[in-house]
Amino acid sequence: MSVVDVAIMKIRPEILESNMTYYAITDRTAPSQIVFYITSYLTPWVVILIAVICRWKIDRYLDQIVFSTSVRELQKSIGNIFHAQTIGPILLALISIFYVIYTFIGMTDGSRAVFENIMAKPIGVMYIVNPITTIYFITPYRKAFLKYIRKNLKKAVTEVTRFYLRIENFIKTQSNKDQTAYGIHGEKKNEECRL
Repeated sequence: MSVVDVAIMKIRPEILESNMTYYAITDRTAPSQIVFYITSYLTPWVVILIAVICRWKIDRYLDQIVFSTSVRELQKSIGNIFHAQTIGPILLALISIFYVIYTFIGMTDGSRAVFENIMAKPIGVMYIVNPITTIYFITPYRKAFLKYIRKNLKKAVTEVTRFYLRIENFIKTQSNKDQTAYGIHGEKKNEECRL
C-alpha cells in the first residue's frame, strides 16, 4: 500500500489526506494507462453486443425446431437468465458513460476518485444477480428453493413461538414488583437506543 501511496502522491497528493477509498487512481494521460481506459470503456459494450447477437442467433435457431411445451418453457427460462446476466455489463457501461460525460463537461474539481472507485462495483453485483435469476427463472430450482424456505421458516416460527411462550411463562412466575421493575428497565433501554 505504501508503494501505491507514493505513486499517488506524485499524481494527486490531495487524495491521500481526503480519507477516500481508492484502488486505481491513475493519470489518464499517461501512455501506460491509455489501454486500460479504452478497455474499461469498451468492454461492457462488447459484452452487451455479443449477448444480443447470441440471443438473436439462439432464438432464430430454436424457432426452426419443434419443442414440447415444457421444453419451450424451459428454453424461455434459460433465455431470461441470459438476459438478466447482462445487468453487470449494462451497469458498467452506464457508469462509463457518466464518467466520460462528467469528465468532458468539466465538472471535475481535479479528483475523479469517486467514479474510479465505482467502476468495478458491477462485477460484485453479478455474484448476487446470477443465483437470484437462476432460482427465479428455472422452475425446478424455484420450487426446491421455496420448499426449503417454507420448511425452515416453519421451524423458525415454531422456535420463536416456543421462546416467547417460555419468556411469558417465566414472567408470570415473577412478583408484580419484579415485573414492574423490569418494565421500567426495558423502557429506559428503549429510550437510550432512540437517542
